Amino acid sequence: MELLGGRYRLLGRRGPGGQGGAWRAEDLDTGRTVLIKRAADPGGRLAREADFLRRVQHPHLVRLLDTGTDPEGRPFLVQELVEGPDLARRLDGGSLPPREAALVTAQVAAALDALHAAGIAHRDVTPANVILGPQGAVLADLGLSHGLEAEEDLTAPGHLPGTVAYLPPEALDGRARPGPAGDVYMLGVLLWHMLAGRLPWLGATPAATLLRLLLAPPVELVARAGGLPEACRPVLARALAVEPEARPASAGALAAEAGAALGLLSPPSPR
Repeated sequence: MELLGGRYRLLGRRGPGGQGGAWRAEDLDTGRTVLIKRAADPGGRLAREADFLRRVQHPHLVRLLDTGTDPEGRPFLVQELVEGPDLARRLDGGSLPPREAALVTAQVAAALDALHAAGIAHRDVTPANVILGPQGAVLADLGLSHGLEAEEDLTAPGHLPGTVAYLPPEALDGRARPGPAGDVYMLGVLLWHMLAGRLPWLGATPAATLLRLLLAPPVELVARAGGLPEACRPVLARALAVEPEARPASAGALAAEAGAALGLLSPPSPR
């Protein structure tokens, strides 16, 4: 198998990994298995992702171990390999028990608050990017992340950044720069997905999903949706508010409201 950086022996693909693929690899210097993310071409988002991961270390955020370039000059990242399914696979089996959903929300929120404190918006808070590891939920894949002070958005004009069913309304019309409020909205959609086992606005096609998202008022949708605990409906209505300033002030604030409503009163467990 291919050897990167003189020490990382590729073992096989882990998943699409955004730009150039994700691979399991053996670190020949330490003997441990790691995750390699490779870019399709030099520069771009992968370099920004590496910079963001260097700036933020948190128990519920994936850890950057090393960086390098392959023989063609394309960058790669070396990350910890969190063993466990992603939340998307877990949700294939249906909804989560309310207390488990509240715990995952709290752990992801803690990672988001750390990113926001460092001036970074994640912008892709979806089940595929939450790994359920032995020590709790781990937020991964900062490939779409955006610096809150950055002047350049690497999303190509005319393209939507992220998963359509999770996008906050302000991402659809360009009304606001990416920010913490958008991540809070996505965390609210994630909580809904965990509790109900389905997405609020999922349509048969991406266009149908967008249409439902734009036309279905969140308050009315929350009121009539099935599968949601009554105590959590007001929490979700605030999290999915159309106007960013009407949402909880932080991811942690949303998680605290959800935890109180769903019977989880203790803080997220550390890894």
